[in-house]
Order: sequence, then C-alpha cells, then structure tokens
Amino acid sequence: MISKQAIKQRLSDFIVILRGNAGIIMLTWFIFSLGSALSQPFFSLYVKELGGTDVEIGVIRSAGAMAGLALILPGGYITDRYGRRKIIIVMTWAIAVIFLFYAFVQDWRQLLILVAMDEALHFYQPALIAIMTDSMPPGYRGRGWALSNIVSNLPWLFMPIFGGYLIDIFGIVGFRIGFLIQALMSFIAAGIRTVFLKETIKVESKQEFSLSEMLKSYAETIGKLSHSVKVIIVERAVLGTIGTTAMNLYAVVYATEMLGISKVDWGLASSLGTLTSLLTTIISLEFIDRIKNRNKVISAALLLNALGIISLISLKGTIAAVAFFILTSITSSFVWPSINALLGDLTPRELRGKRVAVGNLLNRISITILAPIIGFFYMVSPNLAFIIAILFTLIRATIYLLFVHEPKKREM
Repeated sequence: MISKQAIKQRLSDFIVILRGNAGIIMLTWFIFSLGSALSQPFFSLYVKELGGTDVEIGVIRSAGAMAGLALILPGGYITDRYGRRKIIIVMTWAIAVIFLFYAFVQDWRQLLILVAMDEALHFYQPALIAIMTDSMPPGYRGRGWALSNIVSNLPWLFMPIFGGYLIDIFGIVGFRIGFLIQALMSFIAAGIRTVFLKETIKVESKQEFSLSEMLKSYAETIGKLSHSVKVIIVERAVLGTIGTTAMNLYAVVYATEMLGISKVDWGLASSLGTLTSLLTTIISLEFIDRIKNRNKVISAALLLNALGIISLISLKGTIAAVAFFILTSITSSFVWPSINALLGDLTPRELRGKRVAVGNLLNRISITILAPIIGFFYMVSPNLAFIIAILFTLIRATIYLLFVHEPKKREM
C-alpha cells in the first residue's frame, strides 16, 4: 500500500515538472490531440478517398518531409540565438490555419500541397523540444517526458473510435468534420501558448541573422555533441524512419483492405493501444528516472516493437490490430521518454535547438527518399514492406545496446 508520504512526494514531483512552460506545452499537446486523434489514424485512407494510390500515400509523406528541409536548420539556429517563445507562437497560429484547409481539399494533389506547407511550418519543433527540456530539472526529465506522453495520449483513448464512426457513417464528409475539429483545437492551443509561454534563454538584442555564422554554429555544434548523441540522431533518421514510416502510412491500409477490419474496429484497437501505453507509462513514472542503463530499456522496447509488427502480418482480423497496437504502445511508453531524457542529459542547453534541428533535418532527408520506396514495396507486397520494417527495428535494438551510453554528468 502506498503511504501518504509517498503520495505527497509524487504530487510534489509532478508540481516541479508541470509548473511553468512544461505544463503549458503538455496542456496544448492534449488539446492538439483531441483533434489529431480524430483524423490522423485514418489519414492514409483520406488520401485514397481523394484519388490517391498506395504509392502516392508515400509520395505525399515524402513531399512533406522535403518541404521542411530548407527551414529546419534556420529554425534550430533561431531557437538557440533569438529565443524559443516567439517562433513557437507564430508557427502554432500558422499551422492552425493550415488545418482549416485540410477539410476542404478536393484532390490528393491539393492535399500534397497542404502537407508540404504544414511540414515546412514545423521548423519550430527544435524550439518546442528545447523549451520543454529547459523547463524540466535534471533528474525529472524521464518522468517529465513520460508524463507528456500520458497527457498527449489521453484523447487517443476515445477519439479514434469516434473518428472511425464518423468515417464509416459519413464517408469523406466524416474526414472533413474531423479536420475542422482539429483546426478548432489548434486555434485554442495557439491562444494558450500566446498568453502563457515564457522564454527560457537570455536573448541578446539587435542580433542580425547571418547565414555564414549559422553554418559555422552547426559545424561547431556537431563537433561538441557526444558520440552517443550522434549515434541516436543518425539511427533515428535512417533506421527509425523505415519502421515508423511503414507503419504510420500503411498499417491502417493493410488492416482495412487486407484484414477486412472496419474503421471503427481500427479506432477501437488504437484506443486499446493507448490505454496500454497510459498504464505502462504510469507504472514507469515510479522508476524511469532511476534507470541506470536507459539504452538497454530502449533496446528491449524496440524488440517488442518488432514483435508488434510481426503480430499485424501474422494474425487475422481485429486481434491482429489489437496485438499490434498493444505491443507498439508499450514500446512508445519507454522509447519516447527515455530517448528524450537521455538526449536532454547529454546536450548542453545552448546546443539543444540546433541538436534537434540536425536530427529533424536528417529525418526529413530520410523520409523524402524512403517514403516513396516504402510505398513501392508495399504496392509490390505488403508483407515485404513490413518484413523490412521488422529487420531494421531489430538492428536499432542492437545499436542501442552496443553504441549508446549514459552521460557521466547530466546537463542542466
């Protein structure tokens, strides 16, 4: 039985994590998720409703990644030189406007343009990750990222079921309703960030943007990053992209077209996965910041992820989707907070924006190249695309076990 003292200590820990910017970001992620959990699980089906093919699902994802390439490095540079707050607020409002247009496109090519614009505007992601990391003290970051996982995933308990119902009943109109709701939630989140977010670094006045200085700063940043950080950045960009892209784009297509699962049942399976993730994450709050070898935890979680993909292509009917979501959700419960906490502990405050930008740049390059290839493999053989994803997930698990290590001293 948990003592009153232990409960008070946990509440005290949560207050430390949630006060200030971290709490505001988590709240807005929750609000964003109310909309995204309604529509995003079925995005690939929206592409097909608009006349796209399996390959064009990958092409749209590739175009989105490519569109963000030009701005992602300036985003990280601006984050560390000019501050986090302004770029987050301006881009959040802009993306909220983009979501409105998602509801009214008439063709997959128009959707491609919107996705490209959406992804280009996400060059503020380094600022978002940096301001979150800055706002959580060392020793609390594992729990902080785990808690953010809980908060942002709560809407996924029920919204995918509602989204699947809307689509099953109203067809393409159901998709459009979902995107309108997502736009509304985005505007609310943008307003909250505008009012409550505070800057976390000291910004010198009258600094002019310099391209040469920006490139020099990135070269210096890469040189200062530890070996483990470089390994994580590269493996996530190359190996991680293959598995996540295959599953994010084609799992719902495979389930509805090959396994004959209804959209409501897919939404239900997604919700069960979310419930599993929440329960696992809540349990992990007790020990995640006390884990001495987080690389081993990440490696074990990735093995579960591979097993989840195997379940999807080996089992039949709704049980395949349920097993897939449960196993991959356990993975996300440990991988997301552990990697982010580890990167935060390994990276000095003044380098965090640029470090995130370098990782995002490599991710976008990888997605640009690989998404259409994965789409081609899926068109040739769905099982082949997923088997490739399994193999690369197993390689990722091995890399974390052998080449990633804890810092001797955690960065503030």
